Amino acid sequence: MATNLVRDEGRRDARRRERLLVLAAQEKAEAAVEPEPTLAERAEDEAAARQAVEALTERDRSALLLREEGLDYQEIADALADGGVALARRTVAKYRDELQILPARLRHR
Repeated sequence: MATNLVRDEGRRDARRRERLLVLAAQEKAEAAVEPEPTLAERAEDEAAARQAVEALTERDRSALLLREEGLDYQEIADALADGGVALARRTVAKYRDELQILPARLRHR
């Protein structure tokens, strides 16, 4: 009986150590935060974004700017339709994806 108690205690200790290792690994993974981009990386990103925006047509650039201001797809379509241009929701989504801009619901948190 004493032998079983010693074995049980040893197993409990092993499980505790294993749990502690898992918790330590999780904390380490959570603490590993991506470093802030350097000034050179930011400048590269800004230049790439400017180049991508300049490559857009005037209509698409307007749609992107309206979306960035927080208008929903219908409001953008209405605003551009007043200028005689119809706009599909997928057009806005396409350029937002190309420019790697998060959807408004994710950006405003």
